[in-house]
Amino acid sequence: MKQPSKIITFDPELKSVFLTVFLCLAVLVGCAGLPGGSIKTYPSEYQTTVQASSETLEELKIPVTETIADGLKTTLKAQRPNGTPVVVEVVRISRNSTKVSVRTGSVGFGDKRVADQINEIIHERLDQGGKDNSKPEITVENLDDSANQQLAGAAPVVEAGDQAWDRSPEKVAEILNNSVLIIYFSQNSKELSDKAKEKLDRVIEIIDNNSAADITLNGYTDSYGDKSYNEMIADVRVSVVKAYLVDKGIESDKIQTFGHGAQKFIGSNKTLEGRRMNRRVEIELSNVKTQ
Repeated sequence: MKQPSKIITFDPELKSVFLTVFLCLAVLVGCAGLPGGSIKTYPSEYQTTVQASSETLEELKIPVTETIADGLKTTLKAQRPNGTPVVVEVVRISRNSTKVSVRTGSVGFGDKRVADQINEIIHERLDQGGKDNSKPEITVENLDDSANQQLAGAAPVVEAGDQAWDRSPEKVAEILNNSVLIIYFSQNSKELSDKAKEKLDRVIEIIDNNSAADITLNGYTDSYGDKSYNEMIADVRVSVVKAYLVDKGIESDKIQTFGHGAQKFIGSNKTLEGRRMNRRVEIELSNVKTQ
């Protein structure tokens, strides 16, 4: 006679435990694929990378609210001024190799652009071996969602003809090395830094020793913003440089100004340093005697 099949039943409490474990695993899998993540591996020591990550958050004014650390992994939990959570995880791979994982936002609402930028700044700090005081201060404005959206859509507003640059690599190197003739500006700023004023004072000395000198100021921007805005702020910046020179005694009619906007990039607009190099006024001197 055929035995009746047995019906397997679960204890209600055990069933609840299984359900909880399943949900936790589902959340973990979801977090692993969170679209707000950025992962990079660096050829640097564990503690050095932890320090660079911590200093990056401090410099960006993203205060760390909790640190969980041991000899193999450090997790820095922080929060941006707008309340968005940021988690930076540093994992030791080997003696001179570490992995940095940056996550912003919450499940389903991550911001990968911001995470990539934070990781990029950590990378720059590791390359520099610390903060370079000659650079303008990095602030949280570099991580604004609106700014990232502008950057993402900036390429189409620069016309193809603007990219044609007849300067040879040697000429570019000369401009960068002869840095007294290139004035840098902070993002969305028309203010002359103390370093810029020092450079301009040296340019004035050159002009004073060459009475026949003519000056041309060419203003360029990074790829943030639309075409009209970039042309406007480039005009403003060359006007500020001209005003400084005139105030120091240089004749106004000896100075020509051109605000070109987002053209002739000398750095990558995908990095902070590249964009800094693109926000510039170049000073061209003619009829100057060489020493």
